Amino acid sequence: SGAKLLKNVSDSVSVNVPVRGGSFTEGIVGSPRFINPVLAISDLDHDLSELIYSGLMKATPSNSLMTDLAKDYSISKDGLTYTFNLKDDIYFQDGVKVTTDDIEFTINKIQDNTIKSPRRAAFYDVSIEKVDEKQIKFVLKKPYSPFLENLTVGILPKHIWNNLSSDEFPLSQYNLQPIGSGPYRISKMETLKKDMLIIPSYYELTSFDKYASGVPFINKIIINLYRDEKSLIDAYNAGYVESISSISPDEISRISKQAGAKIITSPLPRVFGVFFNQNQSEVLVNKEVRLALDLALDKQKIVDDVLNGYGKTLDGPIPYGLVSNKRVASNYNIEQAENTLTKAGWIKNDKTGIMEKKINKTKTVKLEITISTLNSPDLIKTADLIKSVWGKIG
Repeated sequence: SGAKLLKNVSDSVSVNVPVRGGSFTEGIVGSPRFINPVLAISDLDHDLSELIYSGLMKATPSNSLMTDLAKDYSISKDGLTYTFNLKDDIYFQDGVKVTTDDIEFTINKIQDNTIKSPRRAAFYDVSIEKVDEKQIKFVLKKPYSPFLENLTVGILPKHIWNNLSSDEFPLSQYNLQPIGSGPYRISKMETLKKDMLIIPSYYELTSFDKYASGVPFINKIIINLYRDEKSLIDAYNAGYVESISSISPDEISRISKQAGAKIITSPLPRVFGVFFNQNQSEVLVNKEVRLALDLALDKQKIVDDVLNGYGKTLDGPIPYGLVSNKRVASNYNIEQAENTLTKAGWIKNDKTGIMEKKINKTKTVKLEITISTLNSPDLIKTADLIKSVWGKIG
């Protein structure tokens, strides 16, 4: 009884804390091209850049922002000037100190037209005032409340990249063997040779002990790169990797049967839809046509059949989670779709089964449109489903 009482007391006052150490192995499809925050395009490029580089700010798991390289910051009352002070003793992974020179250099490269950075729009019309090696200001021409998010971009070491011209910038070996100031540094890399190209196949990252926001708890992260999704899933099922992501819905069933596998899903802020081009299809100018096409479409069936239920239907252009607004639902109703067209003067041709409408005594318009999409299995399947449904209403 005494032992049990002591255990209960211990449990009530004890707090679990993480321990540093261990390793984590992840499998990813593809090969990186630009592990460089200025040039990163693919998800893999972005993921590795996040691990190796750090910015003035960083995102937290709770979708808020916190300082990273910055010690503190202030925003002017008019919302135009953002002033940042850097932390003391912040370093790149080659031991060189991070200063405002590196920050100014990075943003200038983002703004360089020749480099064509995907982040250029985020710093358009933004000027930089370097006060000293630890203080820097960003001056906007118009207030922009989400500007802080733009400053999560990783900072490049000027002393490494400064000798490259804008044309040479995308060709540097440091796009595949980067040096940043983030939580992890590259300690080992393996490559394959294919058609005169050197393709990375393996990255070993170890925690950077001088990272501005503290040493990460996991000592080592291993990234294994695979050529396709099948190879990735086979590697997971064989136990070569502990984590994989961005799996297509029709392949999830191969994983869920694995003992101990934990599958986490979260909707991405990404919208797929049919966009009506009235210049290509003149019939879409008619409001009743657009309404009928919307009413005839069973969006949930598309989610179920194409995405195996891993998705959400939308009745507006804004993804879930971005704003908490009320939506006006468009109810699936084939009969109502047909009635909408009939009331507007559309008549189904008995021979072709296609709806037609007389514009004047000499001109008759067919309800005819073309659907174009990318050569992707899920999008082609979606287009075929839409074609079948819209065919039912003529």
